[in-house]
Amino acid sequence: VKAALDEVLTLLENWPQRSSLRGAVTASTFWQEIDWFLNLLFVEASKVAFLDHILSDKRDTVSDRSFASVLADVGIASVAVYFWKRAVGILGGKLSHSAQDKSYTKLLVSLLPDLLKKLGASFDDATKQHKLSKCLRRSERAELMAAVDGFRNEFFTISKNRVVKPVELMLPDALLTGNDGEEMPTATDVTSYIRVLGEELTRASSCPELELGVAQNVATSLQVLHDRLAKIVDSAAVKAFWDASSGSQPSWRAPLARTAAVVGVAASVHQDMQSASSTPAVKGAVAALELLHKGTLDSLLQGGKKMILVALAKIQNPTPRNDGEGSQHIRQVEEVCRKAKEELFLMFHTSVILPQAKALCKFLVQAYIAHVCLLPNFDDAGRMLLADDATRLEMVMSSILMDVATAIAADIAMLQAFRRLAFEERLTLEKLREYMSSLPVHVVVLHVYSRLEVAKSPVQQLLGTSQPVLLEEVMAQCQENAWSGTRAVVQAAQSVSSTNEVEKSIVATLAAAVPAL
Repeated sequence: VKAALDEVLTLLENWPQRSSLRGAVTASTFWQEIDWFLNLLFVEASKVAFLDHILSDKRDTVSDRSFASVLADVGIASVAVYFWKRAVGILGGKLSHSAQDKSYTKLLVSLLPDLLKKLGASFDDATKQHKLSKCLRRSERAELMAAVDGFRNEFFTISKNRVVKPVELMLPDALLTGNDGEEMPTATDVTSYIRVLGEELTRASSCPELELGVAQNVATSLQVLHDRLAKIVDSAAVKAFWDASSGSQPSWRAPLARTAAVVGVAASVHQDMQSASSTPAVKGAVAALELLHKGTLDSLLQGGKKMILVALAKIQNPTPRNDGEGSQHIRQVEEVCRKAKEELFLMFHTSVILPQAKALCKFLVQAYIAHVCLLPNFDDAGRMLLADDATRLEMVMSSILMDVATAIAADIAMLQAFRRLAFEERLTLEKLREYMSSLPVHVVVLHVYSRLEVAKSPVQQLLGTSQPVLLEEVMAQCQENAWSGTRAVVQAAQSVSSTNEVEKSIVATLAAAVPAL
């Protein structure tokens, strides 16, 4: 048996069929050589498997010992497996020896995904034969794939360099330190980078043995991108943007423009890469980029939102504007929105800033309604002033989203419904339910309660909370439509006796509407 196997293994030892292992090798030549080796390997493996089958049943007539037991005595449990290990070892050794030639290594690394695919497919096809399937299993397949292990590290090193280098070129160290002479990446740069990542993932997509390692390299590249972009974000410039004392040539403009570019890069890469790979490492890195661009935008608008809340807080004592169009505090809100639209939003691509613009409009509506619904009963002049304010806010929101006003149609409808509610003198159950279908229930309840003469205690005293906390709760629940204080307010209205028949009717209607909903 040993003599027979040595004869076959000698044929494999003579591979490749070239006079020198250091000779120039092309891809075509290499594939011819590997085809020759694999063909011989599986042809001879099939013969050895047949021999293995014969020996497993054969016994010596004199000693009555099985041939298999004699082989076991010298450590050969299976002739086919013994042959396989020797043959695959020859392949690995030959490839490793050939790797001394740098040009050969470079060629093999470039062909590695296809080579692994070929080795796996050849094994799978060959083991469909009954003889081979019984002796060559998953462990033998892994041994064949491991024959090229010496080239995997080099492949992954080159792969990592391919995907990380573009990040270092797009975002050099000088840019991270605030050098104004360095330019942010262009849209072409970002598109090229995304294409490189896609090509790298595609290169290994047909080869499970490489796919996970390549995905890890892509995740590393995305993480490097995230870390470098995060260093460019200038939080001081974000804060200075909302400073009313900024001059015509503010110091925040250049760093804020770079911050806007960071958001654009992170958003573009996130959008194009979020479905590129299902591996947790890539998904995690892409999610980090999403947090970066959304978090940066949120912080940009946070200063404006605070200014809006400060302006609306003055609604407790509204003062008409000189031009007769709404109150003074709405002018301040309009100024914040103008600044956001004309100076901030123009720095961003529409697809990036649109969700934030919509969020700002929603915040405007929720903040305005939350403040107004807690106000005590106003006379006709006060209600007219608040109605003008609502109209002005509607115009502000439409100007922010001029091209896509339908995006905030629901918010505008809410504002219009609240304006009608402010002028409602007699609330029937049908009308109340109609308002509660277009406005948050707790907003309707709070506004109706605040307008009652019997409501001696302000809502914040009734619920034992401060005005800022109460406002925050009312705003936060505008989308949930399930504020816990609603029932307490209705019960407080019911507990106060009133001689006003109109108010009695309103309280009864309010109590009937809430549980029904």
